[in-house]
Amino acid sequence: IGIGVAMLGLVVVIGPARDAGGERLTGDLLFLASAGVWSAYNIMVRVASGRFDATSATLYAVISGTLLLAPLALLEGSGPQLLAASPTAWLSIAYLAALGSALAFVFLQVGVARIGAARASAFTLLVPLFGVALSVQFLGERPTLATAAGGVVVLLGLWLIQTDRPEARQVPAGEA
Repeated sequence: IGIGVAMLGLVVVIGPARDAGGERLTGDLLFLASAGVWSAYNIMVRVASGRFDATSATLYAVISGTLLLAPLALLEGSGPQLLAASPTAWLSIAYLAALGSALAFVFLQVGVARIGAARASAFTLLVPLFGVALSVQFLGERPTLATAAGGVVVLLGLWLIQTDRPEARQVPAGEA
């Protein structure tokens, strides 16, 4: 129930496309594909948490991701610009890699190990809400009442996901 409520809230926050052209459809399809990949990743994290500690699992994931994505980055042709980047740009990349990526994934590994893949990955529902909040803060955008209401519905859905415990609903053996 919680995921349905949260998805309804996301539809309100993001808003239906009135000018649903080819680019919007392509973006929506890529978004759905990324959700599928993210789901698969979280299942693999759950399996890996039984074999590796959070730091080791993150290290293996980062190495694998680097090996898979580096050739694609080279094919894109942005290698010369990357090599010519300023020291400040390289420090920014290092910061993003260490704190914004690796440390965040260690925390994700710990969360998945503690509460499970489904409940941990449900927190990704907050990403659009943070996007709206940051656009208000840094871009001066003004959210509509519908956007705010949709955000409340997303939070309600997340709360339902986190508090819905199947083990609490099981019928005791003697009463079945």
